[in-house]
Amino acid sequence: MSVVTFRKALQSEVTDFVKNIKDNDDRVFLQDTIPTIVSQLLFYREEGKFLYPEVYLIKDSSAIQGLPFLQKQMISRGKENAETVCKAIKKCAPLCENSWSIYLLVSEGTIEYGLFSGGESLTSVHREDILISDSPNAQSVVCVRVLRDKLISVRKNDRSLHVYFDITDERDVEPFDESQQQFIRKIISALDETELEPQTNFLRRLFTHVFRYGHGTLACVVDKDAKVESIFTDGIILPEPIDFVKILDPKSRESIPKQMGLYELLSGMLQSDGITVFTDDGKVLAYNVFIKLSEQKEGKKTMGGARSRAFESLGDIKNVSAAYMQSQDGKVTVYERGK
Repeated sequence: MSVVTFRKALQSEVTDFVKNIKDNDDRVFLQDTIPTIVSQLLFYREEGKFLYPEVYLIKDSSAIQGLPFLQKQMISRGKENAETVCKAIKKCAPLCENSWSIYLLVSEGTIEYGLFSGGESLTSVHREDILISDSPNAQSVVCVRVLRDKLISVRKNDRSLHVYFDITDERDVEPFDESQQQFIRKIISALDETELEPQTNFLRRLFTHVFRYGHGTLACVVDKDAKVESIFTDGIILPEPIDFVKILDPKSRESIPKQMGLYELLSGMLQSDGITVFTDDGKVLAYNVFIKLSEQKEGKKTMGGARSRAFESLGDIKNVSAAYMQSQDGKVTVYERGK
Protein backbone atom coordinates (compact mmCIF):
# COMPACT_ATOMS: atom_id res chain seq x y z
CA MET A 1 0.00 0.00 0.00
CA SER A 2 1.29 3.48 -0.91
CA VAL A 3 0.82 6.41 1.42
CA VAL A 4 0.77 9.98 0.09
CA THR A 5 1.19 12.79 2.63
CA PHE A 6 1.20 16.56 2.32
CA ARG A 7 4.23 16.65 4.62
CA LYS A 8 6.39 14.72 2.11
CA ALA A 9 5.65 17.13 -0.73
CA LEU A 10 6.24 20.12 1.53
CA GLN A 11 9.50 18.67 2.84
CA SER A 12 10.81 18.36 -0.72
CA GLU A 13 10.01 21.98 -1.55
CA VAL A 14 11.53 23.26 1.69
CA THR A 15 14.71 21.26 1.08
CA ASP A 16 15.11 23.10 -2.21
CA PHE A 17 14.17 26.42 -0.57
CA VAL A 18 17.04 26.22 1.98
CA LYS A 19 19.64 24.53 -0.22
CA ASN A 20 21.77 27.70 -0.51
CA ILE A 21 22.34 27.94 3.27
CA LYS A 22 25.99 27.10 3.86
CA ASP A 23 25.81 26.16 7.53
CA ASN A 24 24.75 22.51 7.59
CA ASP A 25 23.18 22.68 11.09
CA ASP A 26 21.08 25.70 10.08
CA ARG A 27 20.00 24.02 6.88
CA VAL A 28 18.95 20.79 8.61
CA PHE A 29 17.11 22.71 11.33
CA LEU A 30 15.10 24.74 8.81
CA GLN A 31 14.34 21.64 6.70
CA ASP A 32 12.66 20.15 9.78
CA THR A 33 11.22 23.30 11.34
CA ILE A 34 9.61 25.13 8.41
CA PRO A 35 7.29 22.19 7.54
CA THR A 36 6.34 21.93 11.22
CA ILE A 37 5.36 25.61 11.35
CA VAL A 38 3.49 25.50 8.04
CA SER A 39 1.57 22.37 9.08
CA GLN A 40 0.59 24.06 12.35
CA LEU A 41 -0.62 27.25 10.67
CA LEU A 42 -2.48 25.99 7.58
CA PHE A 43 -5.74 25.41 9.41
CA TYR A 44 -5.01 27.15 12.69
CA ARG A 45 -8.13 27.91 14.70
CA GLU A 46 -8.77 29.02 18.23
CA GLU A 47 -12.30 28.25 19.44
CA GLY A 48 -13.45 27.89 15.84
CA LYS A 49 -11.93 31.18 14.66
CA PHE A 50 -9.17 31.27 12.04
CA LEU A 51 -6.00 33.03 13.19
CA TYR A 52 -3.39 34.61 10.93
CA PRO A 53 -0.12 34.85 12.87
CA GLU A 54 3.32 35.71 11.50
CA VAL A 55 6.22 33.62 12.78
CA TYR A 56 9.82 34.85 12.61
CA LEU A 57 12.68 32.41 13.07
CA ILE A 58 15.76 34.35 14.19
CA LYS A 59 19.27 33.37 15.27
CA ASP A 60 20.22 36.67 16.85
CA SER A 61 17.99 38.85 19.05
CA SER A 62 19.51 41.95 17.43
CA ALA A 63 17.63 41.06 14.23
CA ILE A 64 14.49 42.75 15.57
CA GLN A 65 16.13 45.48 17.65
CA GLY A 66 16.02 48.00 14.81
CA LEU A 67 12.23 48.03 14.57
CA PRO A 68 10.69 51.39 15.57
CA PHE A 69 8.90 51.42 18.94
CA LEU A 70 9.84 47.79 19.52
CA GLN A 71 7.95 45.93 22.23
CA LYS A 72 9.10 42.41 23.05
CA GLN A 73 7.52 39.93 25.42
CA MET A 74 9.23 36.63 26.11
CA ILE A 75 6.83 33.79 26.93
CA SER A 76 9.07 30.78 27.59
CA ARG A 77 11.88 28.61 26.20
CA GLY A 78 12.50 24.95 25.50
CA LYS A 79 14.71 22.50 23.68
CA GLU A 80 15.48 22.99 20.00
CA ASN A 81 12.89 20.57 18.63
CA ALA A 82 9.48 20.33 16.96
CA GLU A 83 7.67 19.99 20.29
CA THR A 84 8.88 23.41 21.43
CA VAL A 85 7.96 24.98 18.07
CA CYS A 86 4.41 23.60 18.26
CA LYS A 87 4.04 24.71 21.87
CA ALA A 88 5.26 28.22 21.01
CA ILE A 89 2.68 28.63 18.26
CA LYS A 90 -0.12 27.32 20.45
CA LYS A 91 0.76 29.67 23.31
CA CYS A 92 1.44 32.76 21.19
CA ALA A 93 -0.90 32.60 18.17
CA PRO A 94 -4.04 33.75 20.06
CA LEU A 95 -2.18 36.98 20.94
CA CYS A 96 -1.36 37.88 17.31
CA GLU A 97 -4.67 39.36 16.15
CA ASN A 98 -3.41 42.93 15.88
CA SER A 99 0.17 44.21 15.72
CA TRP A 100 1.98 41.32 17.43
CA SER A 101 4.08 38.62 15.75
CA ILE A 102 5.72 35.46 17.10
CA TYR A 103 9.48 35.15 17.37
CA LEU A 104 11.47 31.94 17.78
CA LEU A 105 15.03 32.73 18.87
CA VAL A 106 17.19 29.68 18.15
CA SER A 107 20.48 29.55 20.05
CA GLU A 108 22.77 26.82 21.42
CA GLY A 109 20.23 24.00 21.35
CA THR A 110 17.34 26.00 22.82
CA ILE A 111 14.43 28.01 21.47
CA GLU A 112 13.29 31.13 23.28
CA TYR A 113 9.85 32.18 22.11
CA GLY A 114 7.52 35.09 22.60
CA LEU A 115 5.94 38.04 20.83
CA PHE A 116 7.09 41.36 19.45
CA SER A 117 5.49 44.46 17.95
CA GLY A 118 7.14 47.08 15.78
CA GLY A 119 4.70 49.95 16.18
CA GLU A 120 4.01 50.33 12.45
CA SER A 121 1.41 52.62 10.96
CA LEU A 122 -0.83 51.90 7.98
CA THR A 123 1.60 53.78 5.72
CA SER A 124 4.90 52.45 7.06
CA VAL A 125 6.99 49.64 5.61
CA HIS A 126 5.81 46.23 6.84
CA ARG A 127 8.08 44.59 9.41
CA GLU A 128 8.58 41.59 7.14
CA ASP A 129 10.24 43.83 4.54
CA ILE A 130 12.37 45.53 7.19
CA LEU A 131 13.57 42.29 8.77
CA ILE A 132 14.01 40.31 5.56
CA SER A 133 15.30 42.97 3.15
CA ASP A 134 16.85 45.80 5.13
CA SER A 135 18.25 44.24 8.28
CA PRO A 136 22.01 43.60 8.45
CA ASN A 137 20.99 40.33 10.12
CA ALA A 138 18.63 39.35 7.29
CA GLN A 139 20.59 36.19 6.62
CA SER A 140 19.42 34.84 9.98
CA VAL A 141 15.69 35.64 9.59
CA VAL A 142 12.93 33.45 8.13
CA CYS A 143 9.33 34.66 8.04
CA VAL A 144 6.39 32.23 7.87
CA ARG A 145 3.20 34.18 7.31
CA VAL A 146 -0.45 33.13 6.91
CA LEU A 147 -1.88 35.03 3.94
CA ARG A 148 -5.33 33.45 4.23
CA ASP A 149 -6.93 30.10 4.93
CA LYS A 150 -4.87 27.35 3.23
CA LEU A 151 -2.19 29.73 1.91
CA ILE A 152 1.17 30.30 3.65
CA SER A 153 4.11 32.45 2.58
CA VAL A 154 7.67 31.48 3.58
CA ARG A 155 10.35 34.10 2.95
CA LYS A 156 14.10 34.31 3.47
CA ASN A 157 16.21 37.06 1.86
CA ASP A 158 15.29 37.19 -1.82
CA ARG A 159 13.71 33.72 -1.82
CA SER A 160 10.04 33.00 -1.20
CA LEU A 161 7.82 29.94 -1.17
CA HIS A 162 4.02 29.90 -1.28
CA VAL A 163 2.38 26.83 0.21
CA TYR A 164 -1.16 26.28 -1.03
CA PHE A 165 -3.29 23.40 0.20
CA ASP A 166 -6.43 22.47 -1.70
CA ILE A 167 -7.05 18.85 -2.63
CA THR A 168 -9.96 19.84 -4.91
CA ASP A 169 -7.94 22.08 -7.24
CA GLU A 170 -4.78 21.19 -9.13
CA ARG A 171 -4.44 24.52 -10.99
CA ASP A 172 -1.32 26.63 -10.80
CA VAL A 173 -1.64 29.40 -8.23
CA GLU A 174 -0.36 32.82 -9.22
CA PRO A 175 1.72 34.51 -6.52
CA PHE A 176 -0.73 36.78 -4.75
CA ASP A 177 1.79 39.46 -3.80
CA GLU A 178 3.03 39.94 -7.37
CA SER A 179 -0.52 40.37 -8.72
CA GLN A 180 -1.38 42.68 -5.85
CA GLN A 181 1.62 44.93 -6.44
CA GLN A 182 0.97 45.03 -10.19
CA PHE A 183 -2.54 46.42 -9.60
CA ILE A 184 -1.42 48.83 -6.86
CA ARG A 185 1.19 50.33 -9.19
CA LYS A 186 -1.60 51.19 -11.62
CA ILE A 187 -3.66 52.94 -8.92
CA ILE A 188 -0.80 55.37 -8.25
CA SER A 189 0.84 55.43 -11.69
CA ALA A 190 -0.02 59.10 -12.34
CA LEU A 191 1.43 60.32 -9.02
CA ASP A 192 4.78 61.96 -8.49
CA GLU A 193 7.33 59.29 -7.57
CA THR A 194 8.17 61.09 -4.30
CA GLU A 195 4.63 60.38 -3.02
CA LEU A 196 4.53 56.66 -3.69
CA GLU A 197 5.87 54.96 -0.53
CA PRO A 198 3.09 55.77 1.98
CA GLN A 199 0.40 55.13 -0.65
CA THR A 200 1.99 51.81 -1.66
CA ASN A 201 2.35 50.61 1.93
CA PHE A 202 -1.24 51.57 2.74
CA LEU A 203 -2.66 49.86 -0.34
CA ARG A 204 -0.64 46.69 0.27
CA ARG A 205 -2.11 46.41 3.77
CA LEU A 206 -5.60 47.15 2.46
CA PHE A 207 -5.55 44.56 -0.34
CA THR A 208 -3.91 41.95 1.91
CA HIS A 209 -6.71 42.46 4.45
CA VAL A 210 -9.38 42.08 1.75
CA PHE A 211 -7.58 39.05 0.32
CA ARG A 212 -7.60 37.42 3.76
CA TYR A 213 -11.13 38.19 4.88
CA GLY A 214 -13.07 38.92 1.69
CA HIS A 215 -15.22 36.48 -0.23
CA GLY A 216 -14.64 37.94 -3.66
CA THR A 217 -13.53 41.32 -4.97
CA LEU A 218 -13.70 43.17 -8.27
CA ALA A 219 -11.94 46.50 -8.82
CA CYS A 220 -10.56 48.53 -11.70
CA VAL A 221 -8.42 51.56 -12.46
CA VAL A 222 -9.63 54.18 -14.93
CA ASP A 223 -7.82 57.13 -16.44
CA LYS A 224 -8.09 60.16 -14.17
CA ASP A 225 -10.18 62.09 -16.71
CA ALA A 226 -12.58 59.23 -17.48
CA LYS A 227 -16.33 59.84 -17.20
CA VAL A 228 -17.43 56.92 -15.05
CA GLU A 229 -21.13 57.68 -15.55
CA SER A 230 -20.78 56.59 -19.17
CA ILE A 231 -19.05 53.32 -18.24
CA PHE A 232 -20.98 51.90 -15.30
CA THR A 233 -24.64 51.30 -14.49
CA ASP A 234 -26.35 51.20 -11.10
CA GLY A 235 -24.32 51.32 -7.91
CA ILE A 236 -22.75 54.27 -6.12
CA ILE A 237 -20.82 56.92 -8.01
CA LEU A 238 -19.48 59.16 -5.26
CA PRO A 239 -20.50 62.87 -5.38
CA GLU A 240 -16.94 63.73 -4.33
CA PRO A 241 -14.07 61.33 -5.06
CA ILE A 242 -12.11 60.01 -2.08
CA ASP A 243 -8.62 61.48 -2.45
CA PHE A 244 -6.56 59.16 -0.27
CA VAL A 245 -3.30 60.83 -1.30
CA LYS A 246 -4.31 63.82 0.82
CA ILE A 247 -5.68 61.68 3.63
CA LEU A 248 -2.44 59.69 3.83
CA ASP A 249 -0.27 62.82 3.97
CA PRO A 250 2.06 62.14 6.96
CA LYS A 251 2.30 65.87 7.67
CA SER A 252 -1.40 66.10 8.53
CA ARG A 253 -2.17 66.39 12.26
CA GLU A 254 -5.28 64.27 11.75
CA SER A 255 -3.44 61.72 9.65
CA ILE A 256 -3.53 58.64 11.92
CA PRO A 257 -7.26 58.60 12.81
CA LYS A 258 -8.18 59.49 9.24
CA GLN A 259 -5.98 56.72 7.89
CA MET A 260 -7.79 54.15 10.01
CA GLY A 261 -11.17 55.48 8.95
CA LEU A 262 -10.12 55.36 5.31
CA TYR A 263 -8.79 51.82 5.71
CA GLU A 264 -12.09 50.58 7.15
CA LEU A 265 -14.17 52.42 4.55
CA LEU A 266 -12.23 51.14 1.53
CA SER A 267 -12.15 47.63 2.98
CA GLY A 268 -15.94 47.67 3.11
CA MET A 269 -16.19 48.99 -0.44
CA LEU A 270 -13.85 46.34 -1.83
CA GLN A 271 -15.85 43.60 -0.12
CA SER A 272 -19.17 44.88 -1.50
CA ASP A 273 -20.88 43.42 -4.55
CA GLY A 274 -19.99 45.01 -7.87
CA ILE A 275 -16.88 46.95 -8.84
CA THR A 276 -14.80 49.45 -6.88
CA VAL A 277 -13.40 52.11 -9.21
CA PHE A 278 -10.01 53.79 -8.66
CA THR A 279 -8.32 56.46 -10.76
CA ASP A 280 -4.64 56.27 -11.66
CA ASP A 281 -3.88 59.32 -9.50
CA GLY A 282 -4.99 57.80 -6.21
CA LYS A 283 -8.72 58.46 -5.91
CA VAL A 284 -11.82 56.32 -5.43
CA LEU A 285 -14.67 57.32 -7.73
CA ALA A 286 -17.29 54.62 -7.16
CA TYR A 287 -18.13 51.28 -5.58
CA ASN A 288 -20.86 48.66 -5.89
CA VAL A 289 -21.19 49.60 -9.57
CA PHE A 290 -21.85 47.27 -12.49
CA ILE A 291 -21.29 47.14 -16.23
CA LYS A 292 -23.72 45.95 -18.82
CA LEU A 293 -22.39 42.75 -20.35
CA SER A 294 -22.59 42.24 -24.08
CA GLU A 295 -24.93 39.47 -25.27
CA GLN A 296 -21.84 37.45 -26.19
CA LYS A 297 -20.34 37.78 -22.70
CA GLU A 298 -23.73 37.29 -21.03
CA GLY A 299 -24.24 33.98 -22.80
CA LYS A 300 -20.69 32.77 -22.39
CA LYS A 301 -20.09 30.06 -19.81
CA THR A 302 -17.12 31.37 -17.81
CA MET A 303 -15.53 29.70 -14.80
CA GLY A 304 -16.55 31.77 -11.76
CA GLY A 305 -19.81 33.16 -13.08
CA ALA A 306 -20.92 36.81 -13.24
CA ARG A 307 -17.80 38.21 -11.54
CA SER A 308 -15.52 36.54 -14.09
CA ARG A 309 -17.64 37.75 -17.02
CA ALA A 310 -17.57 41.28 -15.64
CA PHE A 311 -13.79 41.07 -15.19
CA GLU A 312 -13.36 40.03 -18.83
CA SER A 313 -15.64 42.85 -19.96
CA LEU A 314 -13.56 45.43 -18.09
CA GLY A 315 -10.67 44.58 -20.40
CA ASP A 316 -12.79 45.67 -23.40
CA ILE A 317 -13.36 49.20 -22.04
CA LYS A 318 -11.03 51.84 -23.46
CA ASN A 319 -10.66 53.94 -20.29
CA VAL A 320 -9.97 50.97 -17.99
CA SER A 321 -6.21 50.61 -17.60
CA ALA A 322 -6.27 47.72 -15.10
CA ALA A 323 -8.68 45.32 -13.45
CA TYR A 324 -8.39 43.14 -10.36
CA MET A 325 -10.45 40.09 -9.47
CA GLN A 326 -10.29 37.93 -6.37
CA SER A 327 -12.48 34.87 -6.57
CA GLN A 328 -14.29 33.41 -3.60
CA ASP A 329 -11.59 30.76 -3.15
CA GLY A 330 -8.83 33.39 -3.06
CA LYS A 331 -7.44 33.20 -6.60
CA VAL A 332 -6.28 36.64 -7.80
CA THR A 333 -6.21 37.67 -11.46
CA VAL A 334 -5.02 41.03 -12.79
CA TYR A 335 -5.55 42.58 -16.22
CA GLU A 336 -3.34 45.45 -17.38
CA ARG A 337 -3.91 47.27 -20.64
CA GLY A 338 -1.21 46.48 -23.17
CA LYS A 339 -0.02 43.32 -21.38
